[in-house]
Amino acid sequence: VIELDNTLVDDFGNNLRPGAKKFLISLRKSGHVLILWTNSLRPRAEDILKQHDLAKFFSKVLAREDYDPLGSDGLKDIRKVNGQVLVDDNPAQQKFGKKYGYAVFTVNPFTTFRKVEADELEQVFVKIQKLGSAGSRLKKLFGF
Repeated sequence: VIELDNTLVDDFGNNLRPGAKKFLISLRKSGHVLILWTNSLRPRAEDILKQHDLAKFFSKVLAREDYDPLGSDGLKDIRKVNGQVLVDDNPAQQKFGKKYGYAVFTVNPFTTFRKVEADELEQVFVKIQKLGSAGSRLKKLFGF
């Protein structure tokens, strides 16, 4: 599960984070099913996805009205979509995810005025792959 604003695009949705498309392509090629979960309203999210040609990477899009219609800035409980990993710029998600047993990879917020390391998402991809490998080994060891 991947967040949109400040994770894949800047705060205005005008600029794509460095390495974002490569990250999404790599995840898909590795067999991951991608879900976009955003605090943006659906029309804005769809416009941004179209502008950056990103919609094709996601099997599902959850917008604010799907999980937080009152705009109370609720945390993303990815268990509701059978998510196992969340990539987000919100540090509060780390604690929330740990509490409920899923992995959260927090990236630095990408904003109009704050640039990020070009390889940050590539590093997240490597961590996700390692997590998947560890999970496969545990399943083989314990038979679950």
